[in-house]
Amino acid sequence: MRTGRGSRGDLLGLALRLDPCGEVATRIGRMGVPLPQQTIARIEAGKRSVRLAEAAAIAHALGAELSELMSGPGEIGDAPEQLAQAVDRLQRVRVERADTDLAQEAAESHAAAIAGEVMVLREEEARLEATVEQLRAAVEQAADNGGAE
Repeated sequence: MRTGRGSRGDLLGLALRLDPCGEVATRIGRMGVPLPQQTIARIEAGKRSVRLAEAAAIAHALGAELSELMSGPGEIGDAPEQLAQAVDRLQRVRVERADTDLAQEAAESHAAAIAGEVMVLREEEARLEATVEQLRAAVEQAADNGGAE
């Protein structure tokens, strides 16, 4: 099937135009479905069909079902609106992930500070144990010397 404006082939073009950072293309590639720029251009120009695996990968990368993005044979139907909704969901997930990343960084920083405090306390404990042992030895020696007189 040849693709062009208003067809299923527009799905890829819409996905990539609404994702200027290229995360959709990157996610598609990570799924083992490489889409070089030349292939994308051919699909957008209607010179190449979108293969089922590619369409499924696009839908998955957008967090949507393939059926959500496509309608009847050869028509894009509600896909632009659904694609925009999927991209909006993707952006919300990115914000949530960024917030979670910040919380994780804060927790890791706090954990590192606590680990540092623990290390300082252990060092102080070791010094005090050595001091206690030295003082015990001195007291015992003094008692031995005092008892010998």
